[in-house]
Amino acid sequence: MITSDPQRTKTWVAMGSVFFFMLIASLAILSRGTYGGADDMVHYQFSRYAWGKPELLLDHWAKPFYTLLASLFARFGFNGVRVMNALFATLSAYMVFRFQHSRGLPYSGWGLLLCITSPLYFMMAGTGMTEILFGFMLLMATLLFIRRKYSVSMLLLSFLPFVRTEAVVFFPVFLVALAIVRDWKPLLLLPAGFIIYSLAGYSTYDDLWWVINRMPYTGARDIYGQGSLFHFAGEAHRIFGIPLLVFFLWGMVRRLSGLLSRKKAQKAEEFLWFLLVYLSPLVYFTAHSVVWWQGWGGSLGLPRVMTVIVPVMSIGAAEGIFFLIRLIKRSGWPAILLQLVTAVVLIWQLTAWYDHPTMRDAETDLVYRACQWIKKEGYDSRKIYYYNPFVPYYLGINPWDTDRSWEKVPDPENPGGGIGEGEIVIWDSHFGPNEGRLPAETLDRDSSLILLRVFEPDLPFTVLGNEPYQIKMYMKKNGSSGGKNGNT
Repeated sequence: MITSDPQRTKTWVAMGSVFFFMLIASLAILSRGTYGGADDMVHYQFSRYAWGKPELLLDHWAKPFYTLLASLFARFGFNGVRVMNALFATLSAYMVFRFQHSRGLPYSGWGLLLCITSPLYFMMAGTGMTEILFGFMLLMATLLFIRRKYSVSMLLLSFLPFVRTEAVVFFPVFLVALAIVRDWKPLLLLPAGFIIYSLAGYSTYDDLWWVINRMPYTGARDIYGQGSLFHFAGEAHRIFGIPLLVFFLWGMVRRLSGLLSRKKAQKAEEFLWFLLVYLSPLVYFTAHSVVWWQGWGGSLGLPRVMTVIVPVMSIGAAEGIFFLIRLIKRSGWPAILLQLVTAVVLIWQLTAWYDHPTMRDAETDLVYRACQWIKKEGYDSRKIYYYNPFVPYYLGINPWDTDRSWEKVPDPENPGGGIGEGEIVIWDSHFGPNEGRLPAETLDRDSSLILLRVFEPDLPFTVLGNEPYQIKMYMKKNGSSGGKNGNT
């Protein structure tokens, strides 16, 4: 792949694409855990059972367009959606190459390598999360616009908020792009996704504005908190990888210098490229940094949200390495050395900060152990009230079958109320006090509940809210309707 010969590059890239797809898919299948955590499991559960419960296809948190597409793969289980992401990650990397190769850019094969070996992007490619599909769609919207397919680009962009809500950050960028090309007709297609989903969900929610009114990311600042403005900048090398960052920034500097030196007639086209390839990722990066700093929008400061811009950044990074090779190529061997060092760093960084395959983390492993105990004791045949989304997965229960399971207790103020005799509550100190608004003390005070068992990790650790992690299991007493324990 380290060659400027177009035909040899195409052969190497085709082989490399197959290799990376097989590698990522294999690692995903071998993984007992997932980097996406509980969110990953919930996305899978929505897509897995969507066609048996069609309203799941319109759930705002789960992201309707993602759920629709993932449902085609989820029929093959959790590994199905993970293989889907492996496919879209590989396609994204390949499309970066194809685009640069079609422009006649030498060394265009680096576009694929810089994208697919971005360390956190490679990690996310083996999950069932939304970031990989979002990155693919954003890349395609960008490439289509650059190729003057403005209408198709706007149509694709209109569905992005139904894969990840923060897609709206890119809308002003593409509006500026339309202003540059002086073509406003494609703008009529930008609301298409909103209109289609608003109409599709009207009969379910009896609200034409449900997309806005049912926004799930409000009022979560007190749970998720906030952090430093430079939080993501400090994690950038682990998110994007060192070569991608270096070559992207170098490409941006060279493009900016070229933009300033261009004649007036060429500036519009040059700025369009600079806007979509270089400024667009920076706008997204800055927006997420500010949101986490201010504690807006339910942000948890998760580094994985930045992986959506990796494919677009790879376009600029591919240019960057070409610009640098061209600069030093007169000396001969430094250009070869640069590529060899880059290849070594790309391989090294894949395992420098993340483990492959992914094992269960301490929290999920304790949930797994607790569920194994539940099955061993025969309690899995009873109705389960749970907080951690992995519980129904490990118990083999459809989380939408209300005869078998129910997320959270019906009344957190009176947790025993509304629960049938002999039914089981599986509470954990991560989701229970936070999303569930139910501290363990409230369960302990309920005289209608029997504490069956407490699970604690071998090595103690804390979770959101600085709570020591544990799992508590309760059973509803026979002949009890629930109420406060008189000893309190």
